[in-house]
Amino acid sequence: MSEIKSHSGYGKKLEIIRKNELGPCFDVALEEKTAYIVGGCSLYVADVELPGNLEITGRLSGLGSVRQVAVQNKLAYISSRADGVFIVDASNPEKPFLLCHYDSVELATGIFVSGNLLFVANRDFGVEIIDAGNPEKPVHLSSAHTGEAQSVYVQGNYLYAGVWSAAKLVTVNISNPCKPEITAKADLDGFGDGVCIQGRYAYAATGHHQPLWLKTGRTSES
Repeated sequence: MSEIKSHSGYGKKLEIIRKNELGPCFDVALEEKTAYIVGGCSLYVADVELPGNLEITGRLSGLGSVRQVAVQNKLAYISSRADGVFIVDASNPEKPFLLCHYDSVELATGIFVSGNLLFVANRDFGVEIIDAGNPEKPVHLSSAHTGEAQSVYVQGNYLYAGVWSAAKLVTVNISNPCKPEITAKADLDGFGDGVCIQGRYAYAATGHHQPLWLKTGRTSES
């Protein structure tokens, strides 16, 4: 086994201001001074106006194998693997309530909301595009067949998906959301996972960094 390299080049260690005893959590989204946290089959709503005094104000349980959360206008959109997608109204942070339980095409993993459109990374079935203009009755529009999509990010008329086993970042034109078109694929140094776009740059989180294994099926030790 190769030695673990020092991480000193990444700067000083970040300080934990406060830790809440919520147990294992998968994802968090922030809107204004409110945080939306998913973990333990639940959505937690937290007041983060004072980060050193984070306060959990509400909780909705029974949401299955929660994975990611996206928030827009105090509506929380939650991917939950085999349990599909949950849409929660959190306009009252003390009493979030379920608006809809949507049966996604496959294992709902990544999620992103933009305007009236909801995007769900469905692993082997790519990215599902949904009309969520009526959040109580979302409607399937199409699927972008990107491969094993893990996460998804949208900017303008383009969708970006982190594709796991193919180790790629896939770009999709969604100017017509009923007919998405794959426009580009970029190789990643590891399995495609989280993705974020800032300006002209795409930032991709990857896992299992073994380029030799990806290319030949062999590790550097075999």
